[in-house]
Amino acid sequence: MYLLKLHINNASQNNDSEIVLADLTSDEIPKWHLLSLNKKNHELLQLIALIFCGPKYLDYLPCALDACFKRPDQSLVIKFVYAVHQHREKSSHISSPILRNGFQISPDLKGSYMHKKELDGFYDQLEKRNLYYRTGNKPYFFLAYGNHLKHHFGTDDFDFLNPNFRITRFHSIFDKNVKLTDPTAYLKRLHYRAILKNRYPAKQALTKLTTCISTILNIDTSCWMTKECLFDSHWSGLPEVQKQLLHPVIDALRHIIDASPFVPDPYNMPGMILFHSPYTLCPPNLFSSWLKLWDELFPNMQMIVTLSPQAMKKVPDSIVSKRLKLPSVSKSTQKSKAPIILPKKSILLIDVDSKLPNLALMKLSRYYKRKRWSVVKVRPDIKTTHAEKMFASVIFNKSQSFQKFNQLKDDYGDRLTIGGSGVSITKRLPKTIENLQPDYSLYPELDDRAIGFLTRGCPKKCEFCIVPVKEGKTHQVSDLDDLLQNRSKVILLDDNILSHPNADQLLEEMAQKNISVNFTQSLDLLLITKNRARILRRIKCQNTKFTRNNYYFSLNNTDQFNALRRNYGYFQFKPSENVEFIYMYGYNTTLREDIERLKFIKSLTAAYVFTQEYKPCLNGPPPKLSNFFDHDTDGLIDELISINFPQNMKSMEKYYRWISLKYVHTFKKIHYPLVDTIFRYNYRDKKGQYIQKCLGMI
Repeated sequence: MYLLKLHINNASQNNDSEIVLADLTSDEIPKWHLLSLNKKNHELLQLIALIFCGPKYLDYLPCALDACFKRPDQSLVIKFVYAVHQHREKSSHISSPILRNGFQISPDLKGSYMHKKELDGFYDQLEKRNLYYRTGNKPYFFLAYGNHLKHHFGTDDFDFLNPNFRITRFHSIFDKNVKLTDPTAYLKRLHYRAILKNRYPAKQALTKLTTCISTILNIDTSCWMTKECLFDSHWSGLPEVQKQLLHPVIDALRHIIDASPFVPDPYNMPGMILFHSPYTLCPPNLFSSWLKLWDELFPNMQMIVTLSPQAMKKVPDSIVSKRLKLPSVSKSTQKSKAPIILPKKSILLIDVDSKLPNLALMKLSRYYKRKRWSVVKVRPDIKTTHAEKMFASVIFNKSQSFQKFNQLKDDYGDRLTIGGSGVSITKRLPKTIENLQPDYSLYPELDDRAIGFLTRGCPKKCEFCIVPVKEGKTHQVSDLDDLLQNRSKVILLDDNILSHPNADQLLEEMAQKNISVNFTQSLDLLLITKNRARILRRIKCQNTKFTRNNYYFSLNNTDQFNALRRNYGYFQFKPSENVEFIYMYGYNTTLREDIERLKFIKSLTAAYVFTQEYKPCLNGPPPKLSNFFDHDTDGLIDELISINFPQNMKSMEKYYRWISLKYVHTFKKIHYPLVDTIFRYNYRDKKGQYIQKCLGMI
């Protein structure tokens, strides 16, 4: 995000004023904005920080907000024009990257964004859009530094335990006692990831940092790239002047990497950095070089700086002339607000929630195209007019699907026909349509992949499963040639193909045709024989995208481990192969039984787990978890978090989170080692907010 214009009302120093930072008719803005050093411009930096604070975090600022008001009985108003970077700020479906908004603080010190009517007369030609921070780690990146900087020494928090950590990035603009990043502690953490673990993003960041510091400030940092570097002794050996120069630079790097931990070039992130009188941080002879360091390290940051007349003379001309390109809008993200106008005799197909191409809609498309109707498939959030018939498919029995389903009913009324397992177990396509070949043009992304059923049904009667009721016992519904239609890959949707009497012949035909097969619904390991294992090893079993070999099995209880282990052994999998066990939790097992299942999967060569929370199908039974925990819950959780798989641990994190919340609800306390495990690698910035959520449940 870049800030382009500000209109301020009722500020203590700025009173009623307008600040222009960029020309809206240009596609470039100045990178550096140099402001005179005075109380008015210091307050201006603080007012900008209030915009980035937003209503949610206003109460956590280390300052007295009432001091910002000129007239205490009126609201402080900040209207602003800004540019968004869609790839970072999740601002899709906008017609222009230049937006407007307003932020106000009422006399009772409550913050809020302004309504559209309250912005009348303020750049009405621009779209109004609120800033959505969420956890605030990535979007709208913003830093601010005051002119008295201190740093942590052994007290820094790198685990995001503070749920409001985002605004600590600019606390020093309000409070001179705020502490920045502990430089030695952070450099050691960065060195560990970059040099000792050879992680690419960290190594790129450390390499650029050391190079720029060495070449621009003439500080020897060569040892920072060696495995043996001892940062405690090296940092303590630096002159105090050099430490003072580097404190805010290291702090900025820390926050930028926090915001983009997996980005190979975090320095290129767009955003804003404010400095209040940074000249006091540097010896006069180094100030010019210090500015060059910031300019080189952060090429896409908009910099706003307050400087004394003496400091202004030290700013290099090469910096003053720098420009930043304003972001543009990708055509693919533009959303038309106008409804789609269809020709007469049109059929509208709406895929509400399918994760795979919807076979029923593909067959409906084939049927109506043969009758020379125009067929259009749309997302459920896109409205249209003039369609004579509309069909929507709802696969899942979940709240998000029902919200979309109800909205469609409101939009289209009696013209809409809705089917799918999410709304009806008995409703089926007419046989005249069901027997047709699917229309693959409806999902061009399938490319050379076929999709469909060879068999339907399952002889098992698992009470949580919709298949026995909807499909009955296993029966064949197609042959392989009809299903493939000359394609070399197939996504098989069969419920339990191995339970069919002719399963061996069906598998043998796949092997002989040398096709790639994705058994989407997994294979029943209890029905594996030596012969079937040999045939399946000849088939190219792959994942849904057909990018790698993949075998799918399911494990929903602790029954028959010995038989499962024996049958699994028939495959003789190698450690490098991908064997995924679909692991349903949250139905009728205990934590102890869950751990038994995980330990069993862990003991199998090449096996890993993909966890899925039980969600009742339509009219399905509720979970049976009254005895999920037992007397040794803490010990069992400790055992659970020690079970690690070589891949797909992100899936396990969802299961850990489910147990963590259930633990809080049951015992009215937090299991902190489990929380640490949830956020060890992913979404670390959300840890503090998660803990705050858990404390709110106690």
